[in-house]
Amino acid sequence: MITELMMKLLRNRALRRCGHKLFRAVALAGMLLIICGGTRLQAQPGNAPAEENTSGDTESGIISFDEQVKMLTSVYPVTLDKMAQVTQNSYNWQGLRDASMACEIGFTPQAIVVRGKVLDDQPFVQPIAYPSKPDWWQVTYAADGIGLAFEDPTSATNRLKLILNFSSAGLAPKVQVLEAPMIKTAGVLTSADLRIRSLTEDDVPARISDPAPPVAGFRFECAIPTTGLAEPKFFSGPLRMSVVLHDLDGPMETYLKMQETIEKRE
Repeated sequence: MITELMMKLLRNRALRRCGHKLFRAVALAGMLLIICGGTRLQAQPGNAPAEENTSGDTESGIISFDEQVKMLTSVYPVTLDKMAQVTQNSYNWQGLRDASMACEIGFTPQAIVVRGKVLDDQPFVQPIAYPSKPDWWQVTYAADGIGLAFEDPTSATNRLKLILNFSSAGLAPKVQVLEAPMIKTAGVLTSADLRIRSLTEDDVPARISDPAPPVAGFRFECAIPTTGLAEPKFFSGPLRMSVVLHDLDGPMETYLKMQETIEKRE
């Protein structure tokens, strides 16, 4: 009898140990599913950028600009090329060659699509690792970059704010989410597709008649997946859209900011 009781006790303990191990394995699998699912957003402490991935490979879960641009039915053009659009440090603006841009913004069921060109005599200047700064800083983005803001005109808090971070020397461009209705922590949107292209002769505005010095700058193409950032109705309704061009030519005292806001009514 004693032997039988001891054997039952040992079997019960073994079953409990197996049960605990099984519970831990199931719990770990559940956590992995939660972490891997949803929006591919890598958040880092403070303003630290996450590891970038801009290959455009749809098989890895990254949305494709080439596919999304085919789905556009209409676009909203935005141009920044006037002194009146310089909203910070206008004394630093030296004209179109110094800092100007033209772009188009469109929407598909899956993405925000942005494409355009930037003229910049000193492109891809990013002297610090983490250029995004809080609003109370005098310079909120201490590098070359483009800010995009989409705001619900009926709400004071329902908005999406993004940065096209062209990186130092343009080698590792990425899309950063600063604020979104469905995301609590800022980070890099690794499922976005941001590409940098060379300028062509047709990209030089007719207003620049003097060929010397050569016009510097670049073209950009970007597809930003909207799933997990905000509800679909946010993008299908009216929006107040702002485009900000951040320009830095070296030291912080060379910084300037240009901005234009337009209305999307439907």
